[in-house]
Amino acid sequence: MAGLISKTSNYISLYGDQISEEEKRALEYEAAIKEKEKDLEYLKKKLAEEQALSRTAANSSWRDISDVTFAEGDRYLLANLIYCEAGGEPYEGQVAVGAVVINRVRSSVFPDSIEGVIYQNKQFSPVASGRLALALASNKATDKCYRAADEAMSGVTNVGDCVFFRTPIPGLTGISIGGHIFY
Repeated sequence: MAGLISKTSNYISLYGDQISEEEKRALEYEAAIKEKEKDLEYLKKKLAEEQALSRTAANSSWRDISDVTFAEGDRYLLANLIYCEAGGEPYEGQVAVGAVVINRVRSSVFPDSIEGVIYQNKQFSPVASGRLALALASNKATDKCYRAADEAMSGVTNVGDCVFFRTPIPGLTGISIGGHIFY
């Protein structure tokens, strides 16, 4: 039995090191993405697209939070996305990120599930970089991230009906919480 425990501990250590290394690579990839986003023309185009979609969402139908059904694992997925997007932000920023995801679920313009919203193409950089997958593999979400996910899933929002957020850039207006602007 002791040999089996030792062997298992060695595997856990090995995989933990691999996950840490992959997380480091994912963070480097996200930094490269952020560098690209510094290209002002790229940002202006992307921002215009997001603002147009935000206006479309504002003028479309919305489900009440009581009409939203959550799937098994949604809380885990949302808490880990919150960790990736706002783990270092104040709690209010974590709730706001969760609220954006739930607002999209409620809006008829976006997918109608947490999984659909989070994995929608080119919406959340931690999905594209693989950092969300790494967080999910080792449940990086903190207790605060889970509390923020619970609040958002119960309908709490501190950003109204905002469906986008990003780090501040020239020309972007909205609700400022921590290091993000919500619009």
